[in-house]
Amino acid sequence: MPELYRAKLTGKGHVQVPKAVREALGAARGDDLVFRVEEDGAVYVTCEPRRTLSDLAGMLAPQRPSEARAGAAEVDEDALGDREEEVAAAEAVRQDARVVRECTERPRLERDGEGV
Repeated sequence: MPELYRAKLTGKGHVQVPKAVREALGAARGDDLVFRVEEDGAVYVTCEPRRTLSDLAGMLAPQRPSEARAGAAEVDEDALGDREEEVAAAEAVRQDARVVRECTERPRLERDGEGV
């Protein structure tokens, strides 16, 4: 027989997911819980783990300039849009890494608001 777990819904719509349910889902802090509601009212919950910067490393393969020139004649508008999205995503990852680096390089007192 399946286990039953109970949680209360707060006025702000928050719920504390019971530990046994978090463990069954493999959920950790920062993960997204995805709810699928069926027509018959059944609700299914799955967990999507939070991605970190290291998870994103290497997602975009570097392109050599010679490859870019060779295929330039064959590029259609959709592919160009996809490449622009990839470049924007790579720039966002670089920005995030820069912010993390800056935060970790600052002296502790400055980060705690006691410094300059």
